[in-house]
Amino acid sequence: MDEKTKIAASPRECPKCKYLNELKVKFCQSCGEALIKLPKIPATKPKDATSIIGSNSKSKPINKETSLVGSYKKPKPYKLIMLDHSKKIEEEYLLEEGKTIGREEVDIILNDASVSRKHCEITIDGEKIRIEDLKSKNGVFVRIRETSELQPGDEIRIGNKLFRVEEV
Repeated sequence: MDEKTKIAASPRECPKCKYLNELKVKFCQSCGEALIKLPKIPATKPKDATSIIGSNSKSKPINKETSLVGSYKKPKPYKLIMLDHSKKIEEEYLLEEGKTIGREEVDIILNDASVSRKHCEITIDGEKIRIEDLKSKNGVFVRIRETSELQPGDEIRIGNKLFRVEEV
């Protein structure tokens, strides 16, 4: 095998986590880091709404406080409470922007052998709380395998840990 063929057949090592990836992948299968250099696109400053409309237009300029796609509503704050076996509070986590849960490289780390490395993700969309199993081995609570909506007061089990969602 010549040197060029040997290089092409060897796995790609991630520059970030050193994981050996398959040749066909463009992003690290472990951490998601790009394995190929992507061209940088220069940033351009967006045009002001009045310059888009034009000075000869009879339309009024767009109010800069108003969004073209609707107003942004800050997500309602929630917290995730870890409970012990007698349902006493063990730990609390603020869920302002949502959190990933697992054993490593996540926002909420659980030292539990039945929890996957990246087990699940909780997201907040307005007043809706959603939990998604990230293809974990043991699932979330009753083996949730897809995105499910949560309500304040709902209890979920991740591995051997019990949590309750509450409004702040």
